[in-house]
Amino acid sequence: MLRLRLRDAKGKFLSADMTESRKVIETFGERVVRDGINILKFNNKESTGNLINGYKFNSKFTKNGADINLSFGLATFYWKYIDEGVRGAGGYKGRGKLRGAGSFFGYSDKQPPLSAILPWVKRQGIGGMNPESVAFAIALSIKRRGLTRTQFVTRPIEDNFKRLPDKVVKGLAIDLDTLLEKLPDPMMKASVKIGI
Repeated sequence: MLRLRLRDAKGKFLSADMTESRKVIETFGERVVRDGINILKFNNKESTGNLINGYKFNSKFTKNGADINLSFGLATFYWKYIDEGVRGAGGYKGRGKLRGAGSFFGYSDKQPPLSAILPWVKRQGIGGMNPESVAFAIALSIKRRGLTRTQFVTRPIEDNFKRLPDKVVKGLAIDLDTLLEKLPDPMMKASVKIGI
């Protein structure tokens, strides 16, 4: 539980739950996940549903602070490649452009494993009698051209973080007013408010 504490004139601690501040933090997390899922859907990254269904914001409030994190369920090991994209190794012929420009990740001599692509090929019903050949061609194309960057985590965090300071200040002000209402003397309330 997140709490705000204030000492009154007699030295006694008064405390109040920081419910408004907590709401601001939880709303921030919910918006980051919502915006990220919308980006994934826009970029058609919902094949198995593992990433969209596993993408969650978790918060745990204790007397010492807050533990805030994003989780990705079954996509824990590959979400970062969807977010950042992967630079291609080049060497392709034909139309199109390299994907993943600016990414930390890049292919050089290896390509994605067929075991990761073959189930997708089969789910899509492409490849006919030889889905392994189609999976190999897709893996080779990914190696050469890379994976497009979605920034489904990075962009929503940056966008929502810009709006966070004002909301945190407003939430903290409401929580502080709630705490000040607990002060016994009206003059004490006024003097504390003036000192803020």
